[in-house]
Amino acid sequence: APGALGWKVWGFCPSLSWCAAMGELSEEVKDLNNSLAFSVLDDLLKDGAITKAEVGDYKTKYGKLHEFVLQTYTNKQNYLARVKQLNHRLMSEKIRLEKASQESLEDQKCIQQLSDQVNEIQSRQEVLQDQDTLQQIQLSEFEHERRDKQAFLEERESVRAADALPKIQRAKDEIEVLQKEIEVLKQQKDASQEQLGEYDLKCNDLDREIDANHAMHASHELEYNKIKADPGRVRKQGEKFETAVENLREQQSIRFAEIAAAQQNVKDMGQEQREAEDRREEKHMRVKLMAKTSEHTDKSRDDVKQKLEREKSAYYDLVQKRVSLDQELDELNAESRGALAEFSLLQKHFEKQKRQHRKTHTSIDSVKESLEPLEKNKRE
Repeated sequence: APGALGWKVWGFCPSLSWCAAMGELSEEVKDLNNSLAFSVLDDLLKDGAITKAEVGDYKTKYGKLHEFVLQTYTNKQNYLARVKQLNHRLMSEKIRLEKASQESLEDQKCIQQLSDQVNEIQSRQEVLQDQDTLQQIQLSEFEHERRDKQAFLEERESVRAADALPKIQRAKDEIEVLQKEIEVLKQQKDASQEQLGEYDLKCNDLDREIDANHAMHASHELEYNKIKADPGRVRKQGEKFETAVENLREQQSIRFAEIAAAQQNVKDMGQEQREAEDRREEKHMRVKLMAKTSEHTDKSRDDVKQKLEREKSAYYDLVQKRVSLDQELDELNAESRGALAEFSLLQKHFEKQKRQHRKTHTSIDSVKESLEPLEKNKRE
């Protein structure tokens, strides 16, 4: 049959099958005049097996079939090349996707670390703000307490000074009076000592006169013993002696009165001196008591001043500590601002990576969607 003959002629085209299997076409295969099928048709025409019209018809059908086979082969080669190209693109996109995923993971880790650092810095900042608030409260309390204590100390010092000034003035006046009295008493003492010396000299003179009178009395006794045998002479001598004795007794009584007056004067001066010494001791004790009171007041004032100095030093230490904390807070704020700026940059970079990642996923999805018809064409 002609159809069977056609398929037989196509079966005698080993060059096309071989070329299709080998994946390449030569010019001889593309040339229909040099094909084995045309040679077979020519041989059949010569043998008279078929007519010339049938040969032409078969050659026309074979030419169409040959062109279709060549076109199919070309399409297949084009599809294979495009599939390879798409496979390469797919692999490259997968590699890029893996790199992007790795970078995304790293960025997420970095963002998490930065978020942790920001949270830690914020927590530290909150702690420092709380500490600063507490220290400001303590500082204000210390300042208020310092002002109260300073006002109390100033008031107390002014009250003590006001109380102590009259006492000090009275003590000074009493000391001046006592010094004047002491000077007067010293002068009186010197005068009394001079009078005492004079009285001692007078007493010594009286003692010498008494001794002289005793010697005279002894001589008179001797004379009396001599003249007692002569009554007239005795009488005369007795009268004479009586007169002398009366004179001596008068002088003795005068001297005794002077001695008693001098002794009484000495006693009075001693009593006055003792009273003056007692007054001086009492006033000296009062002066010592006032000096001790003044020393105690000075000591209390010094203690208050020392306490005030300690409060001032504590206040200065707290001020310095507050300044250092303010500096540390400024540094932490600068670090926080730098960290926030870096965090914003990283977040922008992360958003950019996310957009690029979404674009990559979109391109991958489009490639996958384009791969399905290509795979279908490839299978066809």
